[in-house]
Amino acid sequence: MFISINKTQFPLVRVDFGEKLQSYEDLDIFFNTWLIYYKSKSHFTFLLNTQTCGLINIKYIYYIAKEIKKIKKLEDHYL
Repeated sequence: MFISINKTQFPLVRVDFGEKLQSYEDLDIFFNTWLIYYKSKSHFTFLLNTQTCGLINIKYIYYIAKEIKKIKKLEDHYL
């Protein structure tokens, strides 16, 4: 799995990125978690660990940018 999310110290949410991203579904885990906290109106902080992250295909970079743009358009922000 490319992304591992540790919520045990909430509101600090630790996100570890793995070496190889293989599908959009791997990224959806991250974005779905983000949206769950927004829907529950819970303030939180992401701690993103990219130490082991390998190269990411450009198609996934565009997907990440698109998803972040959608979230930024939401009225309220809790991150």
